Parts: sequence; C-alpha cells; structure tokens
Amino acid sequence: GVPSNGIRVAGSSAASTLVGDPSGRWVFGLNCDESAIAQYAFDAESGKLSPNAAASGGSAGNDLAFHPNGKWAYLTREMDVMQLQLDAATGRMQAGEVTWYEPPSNAGAMSCLGSRLVVHPTGRFVYALTFQGGGTVYTFSVAPDTGKLTRVGSLNYERFRGASSLAVDRSGRFMFAGGGANVF
Repeated sequence: GVPSNGIRVAGSSAASTLVGDPSGRWVFGLNCDESAIAQYAFDAESGKLSPNAAASGGSAGNDLAFHPNGKWAYLTREMDVMQLQLDAATGRMQAGEVTWYEPPSNAGAMSCLGSRLVVHPTGRFVYALTFQGGGTVYTFSVAPDTGKLTRVGSLNYERFRGASSLAVDRSGRFMFAGGGANVF
C-alpha cells in the first residue's frame, strides 16, 4: 500500500521497529532513544494509524514480538527482556516481568545490546539475539499460564558476529540469523 498520515513514533523520526498485534487492531512503535513504546490504533478500513497512548512503565527497546495468544509481548532491551501485557480492548501495554540475559551479578561485565527477538510458533520459547561477544542467541522458556520467561540457555557462535536479524520458520524446526551478506 501507499504510506499514509506520517505519524512520528514517540516524538521522534528514528523508529527502529513497528509491530502489529495478532488481532490486527493495534500497532506499536519502538525507538531506542525514547523511553516509551508508541501505541496506535489501526483502522483496517482506511489503513490509517491514530495515536493511542504510551506504554505504562515502558522502556527503550530494540525489538518487540507477540506471543501467539496475543495477550503477551516481549521487548528486548540492552541487558534484558521485558514481558508486556496487552489489554486487547484498549490496545494499551502494561510493563511486566523483566528477565536478564545473564544473572545481574554478571551484568557489569556484559556488553550486550539486545537486537532482535522472536517467539517460537508454539509460544513455548522466546529467542533473543544480542551483540554480546560477537553474537549470542539466548533461549527463554515461556510459562503457559503467565507468559513469564525463564532463561534456559544461550549459544555464542562466532558466525553470528554482525548478525542483526533472527527468524524461526513456521514449523519451529529451523532458526536463521543474518546480517549484511550472511545468513546462518
């Protein structure tokens, strides 16, 4: 389609990510330099976005991914992943639990920058790609009743160095990381 009504994300022109919720009613904008998640109502008839509200307790982040149930979303940040709760009736996000990539006692030695985030098609796992040590993918399990994350492992792979995107195929069997001319 044709771009319309040019809404600025969270008062800035440097939107790093725009994500629609699974229902197709709401759109969320991230900007690493802002401290809130811009929230918009999406009019499917006209294709226009209307400002909704900033997330309560939001925080700067690089990527946002929704759980298949549409109730939860996950925000990758510099040192952690924040769980968000979506109120489907209002389109408002509420900040929730924070799960560190590494235990806070190790955080001082970390130089992580959460880059990309993907939720497994089953909703049982969340994967976060960071730039720590050249490229690390962290795996988190998802509690089925609350959406709370628990870190279950990580893979630091030299070939991930420079990777800036992450994807899982629809079957959930394969993961891809890429950046520049490389796909792994």
